[in-house]
Amino acid sequence: MKKKKNESNLMSIGEFAKLVGINITTLRHYDIKDAFNPAKYGYGINNKYRFYSPTQVMVVRMIRILTEIGVSIKEIAELKKSRTPEKLLKVLKSYNDMVKSEIHYLQGVHSVIRTFTGSLIDRTEHQ
Repeated sequence: MKKKKNESNLMSIGEFAKLVGINITTLRHYDIKDAFNPAKYGYGINNKYRFYSPTQVMVVRMIRILTEIGVSIKEIAELKKSRTPEKLLKVLKSYNDMVKSEIHYLQGVHSVIRTFTGSLIDRTEHQ
């Protein structure tokens, strides 16, 4: 079947997954959870082929970042349904505060490790 002009730049799920560095299973999961859907589904009535547009690359990368900082797929799907800059800003601010807190904690851990490492090095050098 011949593709329509506006469909010529669509990629299969495999091509898109490779382009964005996400596995196919993750893309399917995002679709099932309604967090990120393909630009188009297959050409037949009953097939489950997914096709993606290059314009979707930034969206899926943002979803990856959100999930990496702890935003659940459910939250992302809810944001998608009624997305406004204010809602996204609220979520990002909340997670930004959590990340800052974690950085502060890890800096403390790092400081303790450096202190103990320094003490142990001094002890072994003076023995």
